[in-house]
Formats: sequence, structure tokens, C-alpha cells
Amino acid sequence: MGVVRETSSAMSRPIGTSSGARDLLERAGQLAQLDENLAAVASSSRGRLVLIRGEAGVGKTSLLRHFCDRHRELRILSGACDALFTPRPLGVFADVAQITGGELESLIEAGGKPHEVAARLMSELRLVRPTVLVLEDLHWADEA
Repeated sequence: MGVVRETSSAMSRPIGTSSGARDLLERAGQLAQLDENLAAVASSSRGRLVLIRGEAGVGKTSLLRHFCDRHRELRILSGACDALFTPRPLGVFADVAQITGGELESLIEAGGKPHEVAARLMSELRLVRPTVLVLEDLHWADEA
């Protein structure tokens, strides 16, 4: 994906928060693709799914942080899956629910079923357009 230079505390910050001084090198192509997808979403009533893949440590999170930092005017929701043997049930959505609050958070706290959480999340995403939803480390997702 290219070379990444950033401060050492970058991984501890949620997506969408600035790290201060950091430079991304050789990422113009990936950032342009993300910007094109955002423009397509903004000009239509349809969302987009963008998958970012790469080896561990290649800079996927840095790329997303840089993109979100450049688009602070947007509503950005983020969550991460736990790298645990027994991850939190629906943990990635619980992270998102902490940001949104309201019905999504209440549903997760009440132990809502996965299909109910998915339906409520889709409703939440329709409230403010465009919304960027970042779900990190999906390979660690629990079965729910």
C-alpha cells in the first residue's frame, strides 16, 4: 500500500480524530478512490461499500484516519472488532452505538438480536447523509 509515517499514538485514537503531525506517502490513488466513492454517495440516494484490505501493519487504519480527517464535515461512525478468543457479542456495533446513542444503543444494551441490530443500524445510517461507517478488523468479528 505504500510507506506510512505517523506518531506512535495513532492506533489508540478512534477513527476520525486527528493525530497532529503525520504524513502519508504514496496514498494519492487510494485517497482518490475513497473521494470518488464519497462523491458518488453524495450525489445519489444510494450508499457504497468499500473494502480496504492489506497485510497487518501496511497502514489501512492510517489511510482511513487521513480520509476521515480530510472530511470532518461528515458524520463519521466507527467501531472495531476485538482481537479476543471470545469477542464481545456485536462489539463493533456496540462501538458505533456509543457514538450514536439513542435507539441503537438501547437495543444493544437490551441484548437485541443480530437482525434487529442490523435493521436499526441501517435506519441510523439513513438519518444523516452522507455518513461514513468504518468497521475495522472484521476478521476478528464474533459469530453474531
